[in-house]
Order: sequence, then structure tokens, then C-alpha cells
Amino acid sequence: MRDQAKTDAAKAAVVVFSERSGDVDSDYYLVNHTALTFLINEDGTVQGTIAYEEASDTALAK
Repeated sequence: MRDQAKTDAAKAAVVVFSERSGDVDSDYYLVNHTALTFLINEDGTVQGTIAYEEASDTALAK
């Protein structure tokens, strides 16, 4: 089940961007979005991020 308010709250908590693009009224559309992997601690705080195509050794060190 989709809950837009919860999705929006989660996006705001970690400051991510997303938007539909292309034919947004179709069942098949594109989404532009932040391309990061978020490293989140057990308490829910963001420890850091791993960027798209970041070097493996740097990402593993995080």
C-alpha cells in the first residue's frame, strides 16, 4: 500500500529529491532521483552516504 505522506516524510528526513518525468500520467514513467546510498545507524540517524559509482575502497571504508 502506498502512503505518499510517509514517503514524503522519509525523503525530507534525509533530504532526497525525486520527481516523475516523461509521461507522468502513464503506468510507465521515468523518475529523476537522488543517486546515493544512505548509511543509517540503528537509531535511525544518517551516518553518511555512498555516491553513485564511488570507488569501492572508499565505499567499503565507510
